Amino acid sequence: MLAASHFNLGTILWLPKQKDIPDFDELHPHNTVPDRCFGHPILIIGLNKSTGCATVLILTSFGESVKIFEKIKYRHHQPDGYVPIEPAHRLYPGTPTLQLCSSQRLARDNWAYLKEPHRCPKAWLEETWADNWIFPASSRVVAHSSLHSLAVYATSKGFDPRVYKLLKRQTEPTPVAYPKSSPVRVNDPTNSHRTAPTPTPYSQAGPVHVNIQPSTYNTVPATDSRCAVCPSVPSYLPIPEPNIRQWWTPSESTSLLPQANHRPRPVADPYRRVRSEEPGSEGERPSRVGLVCSLLLFLGLIGGFTWGGYIVVTWIIAVCRDTIGPNVNAVAGKVATSAINVWTGLCGLGPALSALWERLTVFIRGLF
Repeated sequence: MLAASHFNLGTILWLPKQKDIPDFDELHPHNTVPDRCFGHPILIIGLNKSTGCATVLILTSFGESVKIFEKIKYRHHQPDGYVPIEPAHRLYPGTPTLQLCSSQRLARDNWAYLKEPHRCPKAWLEETWADNWIFPASSRVVAHSSLHSLAVYATSKGFDPRVYKLLKRQTEPTPVAYPKSSPVRVNDPTNSHRTAPTPTPYSQAGPVHVNIQPSTYNTVPATDSRCAVCPSVPSYLPIPEPNIRQWWTPSESTSLLPQANHRPRPVADPYRRVRSEEPGSEGERPSRVGLVCSLLLFLGLIGGFTWGGYIVVTWIIAVCRDTIGPNVNAVAGKVATSAINVWTGLCGLGPALSALWERLTVFIRGLF
């Protein structure tokens, strides 16, 4: 049996074949591994000290076959039940990828089947062979963060909640506790006495100094936003603000002047027009006569362009009929005459071909 240091969550071990296990008991009360799953690497996801058994997931490389989905279908499984171990690829979108510690890599692509975790005695397990790993001397353990992602995914799918809820609790990241620091006294001017200046007339307004006198020492509460950025910084921080100088410009001080005899100015209408500002115009709207004249001019232009186009097309047709028409008729007559002669010649070939065939027949008969 292996040492106790080998039996940790996330360790990858080897489950030999039944004939290679010394003192193998087929009727072991805590064994749930099917016969076909012996001779495979396994991933430990649970330990039971009272029974001396381990809860394991069977790992498979599908025989390094490229027809992975056909093998999954042959086993009556679903692709969402297989989780890849880096560098293997995902068989189903959304499945987590298990990361190995210490930059370890498997020599072949392997997947863990989540839907059916099994139990077996720890005495049956052995170390995996060195040629299965890229770095045989490094650890052969899956990272706890990957185990937690595996448990969350399996729980969401409803795979064996008793096993995966326990694994989820065992692999949850523990919050880091930071030590509390003692309060630090700082010079806080928030409660200091401020002397406001007396408002001056606008003509004499200028920069006015506001002096803030430092007050007694106060403590800053531990809810300072800077404490959350770097946990190593104490929770009570000094705020170095000894003096504050504020400048008031004349435009800002005008609000302090008395508002007596102040009358609101009427707002000018930018769209208002005065007839006297438009010389030569006696009305705000264009006359109807101008609109009618514009419409008649537009219609006249359209009619003129239409009539001119008609004249040009008529002239082109007349010219073509007087010059090109006779030549076209002569060419058409010649073409018709040639077609008739060709047809007559083709019809005359019939008797000639018949006579030639008879001569050939007589010649062939004479040969035999």
